[in-house]
Amino acid sequence: MRRRRRAMEARTLGRTGLPVSALCFGTWEIGGLSWGPISAEDAVALLRQALDLGITTYDCSDVYGNGRSEVLLGAAFERHRHDVIYITKAGYIPGIDGAQTVLHWQYQNHSPDYLKAACEMSLRRLHTDYIDVYLLHDAPDHVLQSPVPFGALRELQQAGKIRSWGVSQSASGAAVAIREQGVEVVEFPFSLLDQSPLDVLFPLAKEHGTGLLPRSPFGGGFLLDSVVAAARAGREPFKQHDRRRTTPAERLGDIVQKADALSFLVGDDAAPSMAAAAMQFVLSFEAVGSLVTGIMGPEELTGNAAACDPPYLTSDLVARARQLYAADFASS
Repeated sequence: MRRRRRAMEARTLGRTGLPVSALCFGTWEIGGLSWGPISAEDAVALLRQALDLGITTYDCSDVYGNGRSEVLLGAAFERHRHDVIYITKAGYIPGIDGAQTVLHWQYQNHSPDYLKAACEMSLRRLHTDYIDVYLLHDAPDHVLQSPVPFGALRELQQAGKIRSWGVSQSASGAAVAIREQGVEVVEFPFSLLDQSPLDVLFPLAKEHGTGLLPRSPFGGGFLLDSVVAAARAGREPFKQHDRRRTTPAERLGDIVQKADALSFLVGDDAAPSMAAAAMQFVLSFEAVGSLVTGIMGPEELTGNAAACDPPYLTSDLVARARQLYAADFASS
């Protein structure tokens, strides 16, 4: 058992009963293809540091780094498998001719045979005999409405290969999957910049006991303090090889305006930074299981972990953020 420097708030992932940490380490970034390079040694050290900080929950996909992210998780935690919760996804086709830096529907396969084979490959890369949460990755509407792929997930669950199953989709797609297929878990974007899940998805998940895994609390990284500061100064906020580097200047200007409007969330009686405010806003909702954030380095890791310690934003601040979104953000 690794010695942990601190404990993090534990939550329950809906009706699955799985214990998850308030913060979930998203591993797309350490895959190395879409967000800039990181060595295997540095990535494994970062993952182990996360466990020391009390982060027990890790989100992945077989397409992140064409399987590299799963391999890194397996290398980091093979001896500590029972200390961690693995969330991974399938549906995109990894490989040199498949989805690499661009995730597109034409590189997808949600057939039962493919999903079962993909699960076996993920188990090998993760060095485990079970996956805690297995999600269909960005499945299109016709897949969400078909019982066939979800039947394959149920068979994997019955075989003990996976403990729970669901989808990673938009909030509207996640709602369809809950209504049509009774999925156990949904992963979806939710942030200060996109609060739409609160209107339909959250009430529906409460009704069905669905586990909630919100992701992208920084609005795709645009609410990070360093990004806002660079955009305000007219500098390129993203490094070379970062998939966001082509963001139009108009979009960056809009983000700066919204960050300025949200500045009341940062201060002595609020959060220490805009990034912390973004995470605390999401975690202020008790229905949330684990908040998925991508992490690239030790400083980002420790900052994110510290921001996920309660108490979170006050109810008054959350209400103000909700009112601002309804008045100014929802239509933009």
